Amino acid sequence: MFRPWKKSRVLTALGAVATILLFACHVRGRSPHLFFAWLAQSFLHGRLDIAPDVGGTVGFLDMTLRHGAYYLPLGPFPALPLLPLVALFGAQPALTSALHVALAFVVAVLAYRLARRYGLDALTSAWLTAAFCVGSVAIGVLFLDGPWYYAQTLSLAVIFAALLEYKGRDRPAVIGMWMALAVMTRLPAGVGLLFFAAMTIVSRKSWRDKARRLLALAAPLAAAAAILCLYNAVRFGSPFDNGYVDSIMNPDSRAARDRAVYGIFNPAYFRRDAWYYFFQGFSRRGGRFVVDVEGLSFFIVAPSFLFVAAARRITSEWAAGIATFAAALAVFLTYYGTGGLQFGPRYLNDAMPFLFVALLLAVKERGLSIRYRSLIAASAALNIVLFYDFARMYW
Repeated sequence: MFRPWKKSRVLTALGAVATILLFACHVRGRSPHLFFAWLAQSFLHGRLDIAPDVGGTVGFLDMTLRHGAYYLPLGPFPALPLLPLVALFGAQPALTSALHVALAFVVAVLAYRLARRYGLDALTSAWLTAAFCVGSVAIGVLFLDGPWYYAQTLSLAVIFAALLEYKGRDRPAVIGMWMALAVMTRLPAGVGLLFFAAMTIVSRKSWRDKARRLLALAAPLAAAAAILCLYNAVRFGSPFDNGYVDSIMNPDSRAARDRAVYGIFNPAYFRRDAWYYFFQGFSRRGGRFVVDVEGLSFFIVAPSFLFVAAARRITSEWAAGIATFAAALAVFLTYYGTGGLQFGPRYLNDAMPFLFVALLLAVKERGLSIRYRSLIAASAALNIVLFYDFARMYW
């Protein structure tokens, strides 16, 4: 065991290494796709479409062409934090990258604080924060630069904020507000509501109090749904059309061909998606083994999260965390795409905070053994090595 003063030095050194890696990745791989900065610029000019001149530089990938104008089918909330920056400096790549880096730190801090609120000591909380941020699929969105990863990092931050509220003052309207922002960032993040609804239903409150709490949780979500419906109706004439069905894709890609035949969601995708999510190993390229951009097995990227199964007692909170993660997985396994350019199955990040809750409960019960710490360290080290090679080759 480290002496107390040495523990702090080790944690400081690890934090410094993570900081250097994070900044280096975002500076080296700065993406030219500034979807949310462009959308923020449009909002500032009273428009909902994307200015057509941006396509001359990077193309219109993932945008939707309707009535001669280009629109972003992704959720609008990620553009809002960029509004003051874009107003001052314009739509610059460095702005989105800087905000993305800041959000990555926020995610790490919130994950650590959540572990502390579950009663874990500082060192154990630091280990588990490392397991989440570097030893899981979160590494692929925290460290990769681009609008897709920025939106998922923002989604992680607001979901963790909801969980911190749940383990703190536990105000249902505030929890609902954070989850509403998650939904306005990424629609699949709404599956997290299952966790909070389940914990309300199994609580010892009276049914009247449970109903009030559920209504308070749902009210911000209803407001978010109304905003999204209005946003869609103004752009496309229908509250239920967000433009995603006919967004622009590479016509030669498998995802584009599959979407044209089977649509957005279809059980026909299950076998392929399950393979990439859980069984896909390394691909061979140029005579060596590399990470496949379509996916890499969750068991390779995040083996330390298998410790959730070590819990001896199946509490309602543990079960709710697992069930929420499983519900999100059921959605993603019938989706036409696996995530595009990614390090591991990145869509799972929409439910990873709830699996993290189950992990915290298991570690609180069983403790953080030397073997488990070694697994976290080995997983994080392997991910850093693999990620460096991945970024150098594809990014």
